Amino acid sequence: MHKIFVCHHPPLTHRKKYLNNFFSSRNIEVEWVENFSPEEITEDYDQIVGVKDLVINPNVPGVQQNQYTLYENAGRKVTIPELSLYLKHQYCFEQQIENGYDLIVILEDDIMLPNNFEEYLDVCRSEFINHEPKLDCLMLGSCFGFRSPYVRENRLIHYGSNQLTRCTHAMMFSLDAAKTIAKNLYPVNWPIDFKLNEIIIKEDLKVAWTEPALQQSSHLNLDKSFIQP
Repeated sequence: MHKIFVCHHPPLTHRKKYLNNFFSSRNIEVEWVENFSPEEITEDYDQIVGVKDLVINPNVPGVQQNQYTLYENAGRKVTIPELSLYLKHQYCFEQQIENGYDLIVILEDDIMLPNNFEEYLDVCRSEFINHEPKLDCLMLGSCFGFRSPYVRENRLIHYGSNQLTRCTHAMMFSLDAAKTIAKNLYPVNWPIDFKLNEIIIKEDLKVAWTEPALQQSSHLNLDKSFIQP
């Protein structure tokens, strides 16, 4: 059983309108994750992130591709909007664990979806489930020109060492991965993308990337319907 979550910031009504129209026209069921607004969490910031008990070294670089190893007490103070998104993602992992979803897809509300999204997702899901070695995470989205160096013909997903996240606007996770990620989400010493990278490195999670990938609205440069790279 699988589930699609959409992390949404309610004031951005145009984003929800676009996605609602897309999903409704295709009878795709999603769960909108709209809680943890910046206004709701501002007063509880210190308690949520554990900042009183968090001693971090802000001079360590962010957890980016091939540029980071595990540093003790590395991180930075996350902003309120970053914490809002962080908690939305945490909710998705907790729901996956609580409901026993074999796979979840987490989308953010700036995603641009191809016309054949259902077919695309079905192929990705099939390749993910049947992949050897067993995969933990699939980065469905990409930005800033990130492209897997492990591309193989006639495949949508491509696995190799040292692949981390590629932005967080479209991702797929196994249940085992969600359990591993959930127990490592605190302290909140990075935004969610860097934190996931830190967990991937620490726990040696196996991460594949899709080619072609789903894009954010500001990075859309692909045809509106695609399957093959």
